[in-house]
Amino acid sequence: MMDIRIKSSLKNYLPYQRIGAYIMAVAVPIIAIILGIYLFTKEVEITFVMLAVVFAVVTPAVAIPSFFIEKTISLTGVELKYAVSISTKRISLQDISGVYTTNPKGKLIIFVLGRKKQSIGFGYGFSEEDKVFILSKLKEMAINGGWEYKENVTLQEVMQIFRARQK
Repeated sequence: MMDIRIKSSLKNYLPYQRIGAYIMAVAVPIIAIILGIYLFTKEVEITFVMLAVVFAVVTPAVAIPSFFIEKTISLTGVELKYAVSISTKRISLQDISGVYTTNPKGKLIIFVLGRKKQSIGFGYGFSEEDKVFILSKLKEMAINGGWEYKENVTLQEVMQIFRARQK
């Protein structure tokens, strides 16, 4: 089997998601800092000033990794790997127990569940073509490897499957 690697990109998000990402990463921190300075000059209770500072830090801290830092999915003959910056999740192919897909708002999301309680989920940020391609390989491997394979399950069904396997 050839090694497959796909990478996320901001351009693969829907337009409203890209706009939201820029607002969360840039506009919210600027507004929060200005509000914090204004509140500080008005001698308002320090709690409100600190809340503005927290928003200025936390909002981009969530938005930047979620949207702007590249994510990579690698499928080799040995493992499935999901890497984001310094964080990496791996599932050995022999430990995979199921592959599930869901399609909220017309965007394919793929969940891979391991036998040892590990899981990888990916979708947003990756191109539909890349996801369909890697899914076709996972489906082929599921058929040959005896993994459970289900398409178009609801998010609630996926969560029930995950919870049942975590026990």
